[in-house]
Amino acid sequence: MTAWWKVLGQPVLTPEVQKKLIDSVHAEVGSRSIDELTAERDEILLGLIELRTKGAKTLAASKASARVA
Repeated sequence: MTAWWKVLGQPVLTPEVQKKLIDSVHAEVGSRSIDELTAERDEILLGLIELRTKGAKTLAASKASARVA
């Protein structure tokens, strides 16, 4: 994971940074279970796939009508 950070310079996961990350994750998660978080993630991903599919269909229809005109 830290290999991704090369563009950021030399980040260091000090104990303070680790605590801030952990506290922030706990604040975001709240009391939700892993199953609840998984369901939320899956719902968002399915929505993105649906939007992408609709966008592709709209683009194809637009191109097809442009060829006819």
